[in-house]
Amino acid sequence: MLTRASEQTVNLYAQYDGRLTPEWTWFTRLDGRYQSKQYPRSLDLQWYPGYAIANGRLGFTRSDKLDVELWVKNLFDKLYIETAEETPLLEPNPDSALRPDR
Repeated sequence: MLTRASEQTVNLYAQYDGRLTPEWTWFTRLDGRYQSKQYPRSLDLQWYPGYAIANGRLGFTRSDKLDVELWVKNLFDKLYIETAEETPLLEPNPDSALRPDR
């Protein structure tokens, strides 16, 4: 598997629209994404979990010339890890507890 690539990713959306007046239309849209766990390194020693996120949108259009939209990212305000990196200490401090002679 590629580094920082999920094995499964799914994107979905649903939209409903209608006419308000002869010139104005409206729409509402919900979209979501699921991403399975990822490995930040080529070895499978570390990983961070998959997540799902939802977004919402409400919009109005006038004669295909004017769009007004309200958009909410992360609709349920869920915390998730998007990326992570852990770097080992290459040259430890001489007084560090990581020295092999301690």
